[in-house]
Amino acid sequence: MIFIGLGCVYTFYILLNQLNLNLTENQKLLSLILFAYNPLFIYWNMRIYADTFFLLICLIAFIIYFQILKTNSLLKIFLLSFVSFLGIMTRFEGYLLISALTLGFVFEFIRKRDKRILINLTIFLLIGFCYRDWE
Repeated sequence: MIFIGLGCVYTFYILLNQLNLNLTENQKLLSLILFAYNPLFIYWNMRIYADTFFLLICLIAFIIYFQILKTNSLLKIFLLSFVSFLGIMTRFEGYLLISALTLGFVFEFIRKRDKRILINLTIFLLIGFCYRDWE
């Protein structure tokens, strides 16, 4: 579980760099330290829980989602649907992850009025429901 916890910290760092929040390096380092030394996160990493793995899945899903918004790629949509529906198999809260990503696609479509985003959403949900039937 230590390696999954280290993966969570690393993916959180990647997500911080990808979001362009106009943070200085010291602010990014402080947020990374606060994330890594969170007592609940440390508690989850000391024992075998699905929470740490689910957090890693969520962070990876949001990294892929923001990459899809920048560059439209069918492979990334397949990967996003696989990772996010793996979150459903890991914890029941994976349904919240799916609904958050779906709302993200819908709001992005409303904001940009680009039909490719709607196509991405359709592919994401269709592939995901195929994964769900394999459970």
